Amino acid sequence: TPAVAVIDGRRLLIAPAADGNVYGMLARTGEIVWTYRFSKRGLNASPVISGKRVYVCHGEDNLTSTEMGAIVCIDGSKSGDITESGEIWRVEGLTVGYTSPALANGRLYVVTNDARLIAFDAETGREHWRHNLGRIGKGSPVVTADGVIYVGEQTGSFHILKDEGERCE
Repeated sequence: TPAVAVIDGRRLLIAPAADGNVYGMLARTGEIVWTYRFSKRGLNASPVISGKRVYVCHGEDNLTSTEMGAIVCIDGSKSGDITESGEIWRVEGLTVGYTSPALANGRLYVVTNDARLIAFDAETGREHWRHNLGRIGKGSPVVTADGVIYVGEQTGSFHILKDEGERCE
């Protein structure tokens, strides 16, 4: 599912696509403003956006390495092919193919395919902590303003967690 955001005065439809690219398109006309080449396979997770930063993840083949999966922070204010020029930070080797990330309180939260909830610093991509949820991660996290995280796991377990800075409780 794409997301819509106003970045530098342009209303953009930001769409991870089946061709492995992420597109920033003018919402009214569909004109492609930028393209970020991300994966050899289709992208399933919705992006999240804060200011000019666009966060996208996948669980497939990377174009830049043999590792599977990646999380990236893109500068959505750029134009053209921003594959190299638009990347702010990137973490490879995490398969986040089914769930969409959540952004709250300066943190980016992702659930990996093998059900690990991971908190990253949204500005730098530094990992703060990991928490094992179970076996299969297909539920996207929801985070409240006071740092409470709600996330389900495919086996039926439901977790209510608290971000305590450098650990999860």
